[in-house]
Amino acid sequence: MKEKIAHLIQRFPDRAEVIKALGKSDTRFRDLLSDHYDLHRLLNRDEPPDPDAQKRYRNLEEELVRLIQGYPMA
Repeated sequence: MKEKIAHLIQRFPDRAEVIKALGKSDTRFRDLLSDHYDLHRLLNRDEPPDPDAQKRYRNLEEELVRLIQGYPMA
């Protein structure tokens, strides 16, 4: 899970503490993050992109951003 959290922190470094807190306390966040990370790895292979996977990836990222933004900053 640490690798998945680190990946998301790279995308949103200004929300690192929130991402870490959600990673520890929110099962839904962890599930979304895991799916997002797996799709990221799938889409970054040397194969033609799957449009359905790209759409799911964007949707997961939007949901993660909503969770991050809705979590109070420490």
